[in-house]
Amino acid sequence: MIMKGKRMLWVEDDYFRLRGLTRPLKKKGLEIVFAKDEKEATGLLDKKERFDIFLIDIIIPEGIDDRKVASVEVRENVGVDLIRRIRQNYNLSIPILVLTVVEDPIILQEIRNLGVSTIIPKGNFHPSELENEVALVLGLKSDNCNTW
Repeated sequence: MIMKGKRMLWVEDDYFRLRGLTRPLKKKGLEIVFAKDEKEATGLLDKKERFDIFLIDIIIPEGIDDRKVASVEVRENVGVDLIRRIRQNYNLSIPILVLTVVEDPIILQEIRNLGVSTIIPKGNFHPSELENEVALVLGLKSDNCNTW
């Protein structure tokens, strides 16, 4: 499966720790653009950047500044707010995957109600599992194994 020509926006405040997950995707030709917070992500969308898929963390700081990380406010629903904005304000029906530590069933249901394709718990999963999920959502792979 080749992902050449496909672009993913990954909204993640801790992408340095998780960047190993991108290797299999990049090897397949997927272009990955990182945004560290909601503001950076919406800035890219405001510029009409084209993306084929989104990967969004739910718990992300607002307006993170590398020099002042300790003083950044963390709201648990920033990712949910971003997904809502993508669907409503930008009117985008692009597939969204969520990679999160959130286990609260109310928040997870809210995410599902916004039309998220898949919710992937952070933790024990292999980069190839993310690769398979991205390929499945992009329609590059036919597979019924879509549960986490």
